Amino acid sequence: MKPSKTTSSGISLSQGDSSHITEFHHCLHRYMEPCQGRDKHVTTSLKRVQSIQCMETAAKKTARAWAVEYFSWLQTRSLGLVQTDLPYNGKTRFRAGGLTLLGMTEDPFRHVNLSSWLIESGVLLHQQERKASVSRFTFLTAEQNGRDLLFTAVESFAPALPWKLYRMTQGIIHPFVMNRFAHHIGKPDRSFSCLKDRYH
Repeated sequence: MKPSKTTSSGISLSQGDSSHITEFHHCLHRYMEPCQGRDKHVTTSLKRVQSIQCMETAAKKTARAWAVEYFSWLQTRSLGLVQTDLPYNGKTRFRAGGLTLLGMTEDPFRHVNLSSWLIESGVLLHQQERKASVSRFTFLTAEQNGRDLLFTAVESFAPALPWKLYRMTQGIIHPFVMNRFAHHIGKPDRSFSCLKDRYH
């Protein structure tokens, strides 16, 4: 059994996770190279979250197809408590009780292996971040040792909730939801690996 360590969010990680994290960033930088410098200046005064997951998929699809499937699955899995607008003109929203939780716009640069969404509105996003957001929700596909992998990542997300409250609520809910999605799309008897949850 591989030695493991525990992140600040209490998630146990095996040593093998580091190679997946490296693979994610390698792929991300490769596919995003044509639009380097697209992000605005990061507001350093805000607390930010990075959450990266890797899951083995039972089918081969484009990154955007997996993104659309996640949006649709989230509404079904939440029994309609969270409603999702399927992407239209490069935009989508997560809604609940008449409120927009998160509003996202797809990065105009797309690749068969990459679908990246700029989180730019919604009550869950810090008000200051809504003016010039760098928060992203990214779907990236890769192949490793004959396995089809899907990486999902929330990067540089600035939550609206007070920091401690965020870590006790959204910070727990998001990995749980992604775990359920991994089981939805994954092969039988394949364990889900939550790679990294970092708060800074």
